[in-house]
Amino acid sequence: MGKLARHIAIVIVSLGLCSCASLPKGKLQYHLADSEVAVKVTRVLGCNVSFEIFASNTVQPSTRYFAENTVHSIDLSSLNGALSDADIKIELTEDGRLTAINATSTGQGEAILKAAFTTGATLLKLTGAAGLSVAPDACKKIKQFGGDKPLTLIYEGKLNLASSQAQVVPPRAEDAAYADPIDILIGGVTAIVLGHDAVEPPFVTQGGLGERRVKAKQPGYVSIEVSSGNAVVYRGKVLSTEFGAAYEIPLPAPAAFGKKALAITFAESGAVKSMQFASTNGSAAALNAVDAGLKFAAGDTAAQKAAELKAESDLIVQQQRLIVCKTDPANCK
Repeated sequence: MGKLARHIAIVIVSLGLCSCASLPKGKLQYHLADSEVAVKVTRVLGCNVSFEIFASNTVQPSTRYFAENTVHSIDLSSLNGALSDADIKIELTEDGRLTAINATSTGQGEAILKAAFTTGATLLKLTGAAGLSVAPDACKKIKQFGGDKPLTLIYEGKLNLASSQAQVVPPRAEDAAYADPIDILIGGVTAIVLGHDAVEPPFVTQGGLGERRVKAKQPGYVSIEVSSGNAVVYRGKVLSTEFGAAYEIPLPAPAAFGKKALAITFAESGAVKSMQFASTNGSAAALNAVDAGLKFAAGDTAAQKAAELKAESDLIVQQQRLIVCKTDPANCK
């Protein structure tokens, strides 16, 4: 899939005022969103003349969404009415996820990134005689690999949300030759899943729905903790469909007179971004995703994501400067 999700719009338009305008027999198939959570850590290391090791860490969790394996369907014939025309527009991503009903939704790309969290340049605490004894060796390798500049290493990997044990976040392949011998001495990067929050669906149905319904899932939150060496550098919550709440949205029954309409847009996560019901007299009741919970569930916009990625290189430069100022104040610029 490209940076921006391309949408496949399936449009079935009303055939006019004739009472015989109806939708064809058949079912429209779609998928709900599945997800995987990953974490990326940019670790900048440096030493002073006393072999004290300083580290700055930028942590960036992310959630990638894709179609789950289960197939769901909408029976098009159930939307027909004896005296009314049928008109419906369904929008899907190219992998079959439902993104809009009678509306248009903009894709956000493959991964939704949370804002990066950066620690300052802090002294790496090596405790005990054994810990202090490795500092000169670690500093020697940091100097060997980094030269006259702080050593920058990037770690990233997917998390197993079902595990409660600490998980190693590996260095990138191109950084492994430098990270591995240093991590043996001072500790690498690990993450642990602390738990997850129960969520309530944004829409609760009452009574029978028949065949006129759409399945949906409100994503939940998972709490994670990331450590660099023996220091915790991040605690926060990330979206995950694994702990989401399934629910159903009823489609309006065919109206004998006038018109009933429903318009919904979904985020990449499957969370409802907006929902609007329209009645016969033209009045409308809109339920827009404006509260903080739904804003978070919708994820960052494509523009916000692009801005975050653009700023990543600047962030690394800032981390490197912090380390220089801590380890070699005379050259702090």
